[in-house]
Amino acid sequence: MKKLFSLICILLLLVGCAGKPAEESQTEQQPEEEPVVEAVTLIETTVPSTSRDAAIPAYFTVPKDAPTNMAVLIHGHHGNHNEWGGYDVLANGLAENGILVAELDFAGCGASTEDYTNNAMSFMCNDVLDVINYAKENYGVKKVGAMGYSMGGRIVCQMLIEDMIQFDAIAFVAPAVSLANMIDMFGGQENYDMMKDAIKGTTDMYPFPGAFGEQLLSNEFFNDLEKYGEDMAELAAAKYNGKSLTIYSTDDFIVDPAVSQHTADVFGSTTVVVNNLSHSYCFYGEDPTTVNALNTALITFLSDNLK
Repeated sequence: MKKLFSLICILLLLVGCAGKPAEESQTEQQPEEEPVVEAVTLIETTVPSTSRDAAIPAYFTVPKDAPTNMAVLIHGHHGNHNEWGGYDVLANGLAENGILVAELDFAGCGASTEDYTNNAMSFMCNDVLDVINYAKENYGVKKVGAMGYSMGGRIVCQMLIEDMIQFDAIAFVAPAVSLANMIDMFGGQENYDMMKDAIKGTTDMYPFPGAFGEQLLSNEFFNDLEKYGEDMAELAAAKYNGKSLTIYSTDDFIVDPAVSQHTADVFGSTTVVVNNLSHSYCFYGEDPTTVNALNTALITFLSDNLK
């Protein structure tokens, strides 16, 4: 009887041991999902101004891998850092190619807490340089390219003339570098003189009803506008030895197409000429084929020349 009991216990023990692996196999761990790695990251910050007591709203589109070079995208008059989303495809495309992208709001624009009193080209140039220097200090970038749209193209030229920086690549989109063209944009010489005289010797700003909304113009703005007369493109080109791209539309009603072509000529630029885009280009344009073509041209040019 004792032998039979012992045999039953041994069999039960063997059955219990044999069943254990089956239970464990039912609770096998599933492989963990790989974390999603974003191709680019947008960082919003402020950069201290070295020209006045102000904080410059700055935006950096950062590549996945540590960048070695950068491009600064400079907005037009009365715009904001990314032209209300119009620069986003360009910024992301450059960052995906390993280029750090910097954008900024000028005084009185976008997230800036300043008013338009400081919205003058000299301050704009200093702000761009402050943001570039911030990028160099915080991201270790070496080469610096620039894309200037409309008034942004004028800022690029003024920075070259005043030896503030030597860009490694420049893309112009309808650069507003002609004083005569700007005077026409402000209603002609008589109206331009009237606006200047109305605020001369005061801290007032003249409310000009521009094509894209009211623009407040200061004495400093007018002084900067007249600083280099009609020679801005030539003076800037004489200080630049790198490659450039100039894009313009034959029906641009803000920047005369002849001004853009002249800029291309003196800089020796590669040119991309389009039709029926007015002053919108790939930032506000609605034709997807043309918009994509212009964004591709800008991304390719800047990426190729900022390697």
